[in-house]
Amino acid sequence: MAMTIEFPDIDPTWVFDRDCVLVLALADGRPLRCLISMEALFQHFNAGPLDKDAEKASIGAFLKHRSQIEAVARTKIEAGDYDKERGEVLITTHDLTPKDQFIEDVEYGERIVNDKPLFVLVLEATRILKKKMGKRFRSIRASWYPAVASSDGSKVLVLQLNLFDQEAEIKMVEWFSADQLKDRPLVERRLDSFWSEFLKARSHKLLERIKAGAKES
Repeated sequence: MAMTIEFPDIDPTWVFDRDCVLVLALADGRPLRCLISMEALFQHFNAGPLDKDAEKASIGAFLKHRSQIEAVARTKIEAGDYDKERGEVLITTHDLTPKDQFIEDVEYGERIVNDKPLFVLVLEATRILKKKMGKRFRSIRASWYPAVASSDGSKVLVLQLNLFDQEAEIKMVEWFSADQLKDRPLVERRLDSFWSEFLKARSHKLLERIKAGAKES
């Protein structure tokens, strides 16, 4: 017999210590906690800008896309893909990203994730990058990690963006300061240039490989 799954019309709440929006589901009358991460709301449901009020922006995005998010939660419950001991369903970017997404996984350094104001700036930059890239390049991986640079004798925290293409076997790196990430037009211009240079390097490497193959044959 099919499970009966309902989502009561109850306002969502913000779980501060987990950066998630929480709602209630009933599976055959049994209550389940359904959470969706701030990262998922930001990257897939345009919950932004988050630098001023993460809670308000996340809940607003949830309310706007509630039916879609509840459909994902329903699918996970029906598949038994949840923590039965805790009675909890957690929706992350992994649950919302198609298998053919151009960046299958974006990695974030622990220091970035633990610094919420910084993390939301990095997420917005990631979203800008994804928009520029489109969905053609399935072999590309991206990651963000903190790095330390020297400026006028003092150490400054910078965010290092890495792009790696498994097919072309190339890697390129770009750096941003936290203040630069707050300047959206600047981020747009820098990522435009970075992505263009990456494509040039990728095309050059693949062309070299084709020429080498032609000589061998």
